[in-house]
Amino acid sequence: MSTAVEATGFIMCLVSWLVTGAALGNDYWKISTVSGSVIISQRQFENLWHACAENSAGIAECRDFESLLGLPAHIQACRALMIIALLMGLGAMIVSLLGVKCIKIGSATDQSKAKLAVTGGILSVLGGLCPLIAASWYAYRVVQDFHDPFFGGVRFELGTGLYMAWVGAALAVLGGALLCSACQRASPKKGGYMGNPPKKVYTATAKSDPNSSQARLKLHRSSRGSRMSPKNVVFKKVCKDKAVTVYMGKRDFVDHVDSVDPVDGVIVVDPEALQGRKVFVTLSCVFRYGRDDMDVMGLAFRRELYLSTRQVYPPLQDPDKTVHTRTQAKLLRKLGDSAYPFFFEFPDNLPCSVAMQPSPSDVGKQCAVEFEIKAFSAERQDAKIKKRSSVRLMLRKVQYAPENQGPAPSVEATREFVMSERPLQAKASLDKEVYYHGEPIKVQLQVTNNSSKTIKNIIVSVDQVANVVLYSNDSYSKSVDIEELGDSVSAGASLQKTYTLLPLLANNRERRGIALDGKLKHEDTNLASSSIVRQGVLKEVMGIMVSYKVVVKLIVGGMMGSSEVGLEIPFRLMHPKPDAVKESELEEELVFQEFKRSYLKGMVGDDEDEEGNVSGGDDMAPKEK
Repeated sequence: MSTAVEATGFIMCLVSWLVTGAALGNDYWKISTVSGSVIISQRQFENLWHACAENSAGIAECRDFESLLGLPAHIQACRALMIIALLMGLGAMIVSLLGVKCIKIGSATDQSKAKLAVTGGILSVLGGLCPLIAASWYAYRVVQDFHDPFFGGVRFELGTGLYMAWVGAALAVLGGALLCSACQRASPKKGGYMGNPPKKVYTATAKSDPNSSQARLKLHRSSRGSRMSPKNVVFKKVCKDKAVTVYMGKRDFVDHVDSVDPVDGVIVVDPEALQGRKVFVTLSCVFRYGRDDMDVMGLAFRRELYLSTRQVYPPLQDPDKTVHTRTQAKLLRKLGDSAYPFFFEFPDNLPCSVAMQPSPSDVGKQCAVEFEIKAFSAERQDAKIKKRSSVRLMLRKVQYAPENQGPAPSVEATREFVMSERPLQAKASLDKEVYYHGEPIKVQLQVTNNSSKTIKNIIVSVDQVANVVLYSNDSYSKSVDIEELGDSVSAGASLQKTYTLLPLLANNRERRGIALDGKLKHEDTNLASSSIVRQGVLKEVMGIMVSYKVVVKLIVGGMMGSSEVGLEIPFRLMHPKPDAVKESELEEELVFQEFKRSYLKGMVGDDEDEEGNVSGGDDMAPKEK
């Protein structure tokens, strides 16, 4: 449809230029007929260049205007405007001819051709305004003299040339407007790059050095020691009225794609503080796409993806039958008869914990996927929950890099140019499919420039693509690292070079819209890991899906402007899977820690829940019992 519109606009510009040229040379810009006998009847007419008189016998005599400076001002201006209109119309046709989508002239990309078409449309519109002003001004003077009772000369009427000028102006303006519709394709959508689609070629992955792999895993475990402790740590949080206390053995739950770690813990109740109320526990997954202060008129900018509720006290079944882990059994023995276990299983269609980084000036909760365990006491499950009688613990659902990696990705692209017998060939490859956070990414680039063009610059970047697929189909593409060294490749030359990129959150903390793992404001937050979706699960319910790609852009110079040759290499950016710690290897003694925001770096917490959830003693240090 856009091609037909642009072609129609070009044809209208061409017809407009021809009509405007015919109007400029037409003799009848104004005409007057004097009636009398057959012998003396005559007709007078003028245009911008001469005045003529024609008798009844058809014999015409014309007299050219002798001096340009002696002419009235409106005739001088009309001459200039009509000539400018023809020149601008000619320029508009030449530029738009190179820019319309249906004509293949030059080596410019679709993006550059769209810009040329828009430029031609603007020239056509401006060129159409010139004859419009000239004809209207000339017609105004003719009408003014005709109705002037004190005018002593010949009274003329509007001639054919004026109508032709108006038609040419209208065609030029309409044709230019149609050409300007090419602005819809002037910029690539969703961070893509225009040009011939690259051909993907996958090669076998080279075996990695086991010593280096083990070193990376050790480094990763040492950096994440506070997140996945081998000690038998139990997190604790108490509600404000001291009626309910929650104990959990971990806060990170791993999504293995085919299964997810279950959520388990223990609730300790105070029957005297409960005063006959029941105790419930809920596990929820919430997708938030607006701040709290935007929740007006009862419309919350959030959507519950999952909600499950269990009654813990009074127990509906034997507590011993609901014990699923060794940590739960230890807690029940240690905490006494007032302790009751709870257990949840994640469904297989929930997203992982992801949040979109706000700008430094934004406040409140932003777009994020959050998981939460909430324990509360109430008369019944659907009763209004008092804040002092509830306790909330933010959890995290994470994914780690798969143990078996796929083939190392490699992409090739070939571009042919007009006036070049041989093409430009480019190949970009990575040494593996999965990279760990904080690991350099080496991009191997091979360019063979057999064309007559010169590559003026090479830009290599790592782009993060975050697709918000739940409430819309928005896609946010952000470059999280870029390298532009000004490399060039002349015609007939070649280039082989390795570019090293290191995508880190530390270099992108002030940028809005970057997808992150967990909380946005803490030091140990990192860029969001790549999303892995189980086959058969609808992507529309995954909230925010994150992917990464290496983008290589070759800026090729040309007579009609620069063009781009783009290559995109997808890869995964994730954390390595830590060594599994068996429950039998954990220490027998339980180490209790207050489940507070100081231990939840990387999580979306509730600021207002901090108060009242601290037991006596040093809250920042682990307590052994």
